[in-house]
Amino acid sequence: MRSKAVEKKKRFPEAPYTVAQVRRVWNFTQYDNLITAPVHGYKDADHYYSDASSHQYIPSIQVPVLLLNAQNDPFLTEGCYPIDLAKDLPYVHLVMPRFGGHVGFSRHNWLMGEFYSEMRARQFFGEVL
Repeated sequence: MRSKAVEKKKRFPEAPYTVAQVRRVWNFTQYDNLITAPVHGYKDADHYYSDASSHQYIPSIQVPVLLLNAQNDPFLTEGCYPIDLAKDLPYVHLVMPRFGGHVGFSRHNWLMGEFYSEMRARQFFGEVL
């Protein structure tokens, strides 16, 4: 991500950060404070995280929806999972497999093109349709 930010700075010199600042970034919050938030009109990373979060929309869901997220997602903290919200909402089906990573959900059939997320979505549609 740092190399992409340096590349963007070269293409867009008016970007609100310096290459030196980018090289000092070592985590997502620093990156989002320096780049993501100001580039997209947010005050800081916390403002970006709260505004961009889907948590605020979950209580309004009125059609069956499957929320699928692995418990071992390396980018998310426990506070990211809408466990308490999902308990009380009839249309929200939160599934949290123990493993799956951030975008993985690879399964023994992945070489044949099937991923756990696809299999679970197909199963969910079968249950609700």
